[in-house]
Amino acid sequence: MFTIEARSVTVTAADQTIIEGGAIETGVRHATLSGQVKGHALSAVTLTAGNGEITASGAKIADAEDADVTGNYNISYAPGKLTVNPKPTTAPTATPTATPTAKPTAQPTAKPTKTPKPTVTPKPTVTPKPTAKPTKAPKPTAKPTAKPTAKPTVKPTATPKPAAPDFTLLARMTVSGDSKTALKIAWTKVAEADGYDVFFAKCGKDFRLKKTVSASESRVVRFRGLDRRECYKGYVKAWKKVGGQKVYIGKASPQAHTVAGGYTNHECNTRSVRLNRSSLKLRVGKSATLKGVKSGMKVVQHIRKVRFYSSDANVATVTSGGNVKAVGKGSCTIYALANNGVRASVKVTVK
Repeated sequence: MFTIEARSVTVTAADQTIIEGGAIETGVRHATLSGQVKGHALSAVTLTAGNGEITASGAKIADAEDADVTGNYNISYAPGKLTVNPKPTTAPTATPTATPTAKPTAQPTAKPTKTPKPTVTPKPTVTPKPTAKPTKAPKPTAKPTAKPTAKPTVKPTATPKPAAPDFTLLARMTVSGDSKTALKIAWTKVAEADGYDVFFAKCGKDFRLKKTVSASESRVVRFRGLDRRECYKGYVKAWKKVGGQKVYIGKASPQAHTVAGGYTNHECNTRSVRLNRSSLKLRVGKSATLKGVKSGMKVVQHIRKVRFYSSDANVATVTSGGNVKAVGKGSCTIYALANNGVRASVKVTVK
């Protein structure tokens, strides 16, 4: 008897800068995995913030076929630095304190003084009543200035959290034109990538890096001089330059398995994939099942008929059988891939 020890790896949270009161970015693109076996990558990780640090936990690791291999590793975690910038100091413009126009200073004309009673015995001469009525105080003509219509400057609102970029990298490999001995592989764009590495091999053989493509070049690579009626496989990995070093980002594309010429596309490679749902709306914790139907005879026997992948496992996960489970609020895309990478997709919204 002997024991195989789990391989030690480290998951390091990426440094982040946020505005006071804001939230950190989450997902596998904000953490790095080191020490893993070639072809393995992070499939999920939980990131939390506190005490000036970003802490990673709950990491899951998958192989190039997206199978969970977390149990093969002894995972340790390293925190990332959290920088919190204060909110903008520009305070909203103070509410105008304009006071109404000063009250008129003119006082009403003084009331006439009462005529003192005569002290003389003889009938006093009747004091004529004052003909002039006391002048009423003129009403102020100027009304107080109206309240300013300008509303105070709106308080600066918190910067909305940007949507998480979709790092799902998908590749499709098809027969190149009418050639019987050539295949071409094409893949989706990863916004933050500086380039891509393309791996290729005959099925049953080990993968080899066949081509490195920069982000400015065409995302199509052709392989010529292949054996007719033989099956080949390929996948793509995105990378960016960090400190002068090439670092893989996100997960590798699922493998595409395709038969070279000699058969028609109808006879050997999938032409299309259809799903039983066009969209899904779920609440956290709920689930639903997707079913994929493909057209074209299945010749490639060593790969699943339809494979399912999630663009963001922090929003929703999907099993190999198409069971979708809502994990966290947000939206993501579930893809259903045939043997050669031909695919269909469903948008999932989790509330």
